[in-house]
Amino acid sequence: MYMSCTTCKDMNPVPNCSENIVIGTVTANTDYWVFFTNIATGLQFYHEVTSDANGQLTIPLSYPSKDAYMDGYIYTVVVTEPNTYDRVSITVGFNQYDCINIPFYNLYGQALKETVTVTAAE
Repeated sequence: MYMSCTTCKDMNPVPNCSENIVIGTVTANTDYWVFFTNIATGLQFYHEVTSDANGQLTIPLSYPSKDAYMDGYIYTVVVTEPNTYDRVSITVGFNQYDCINIPFYNLYGQALKETVTVTAAE
């Protein structure tokens, strides 16, 4: 399923060795589907997640596998209501977006961070 965006924003690169990434903020304690689409290959998969009490959406990078988040790949990320595919805006920093583009990179010689929060590129 291809999902086009109206207000998409490029994010700063994220190390692909992270355990989890926080992609932004939505309504607290709510279930969502978070779609990742690889811009280069078209590979698409989704995560079923529940936002925390602060509204943060945390995505484990273990699904579908760590290899899916390879160095140099950029993923367009879209958040929807479960079963309806109704798009939900993601708040990153102080701005809302229909989707975000997250590039991944290999991190060598650095300590692994368990959770990385996505930030908007300048």
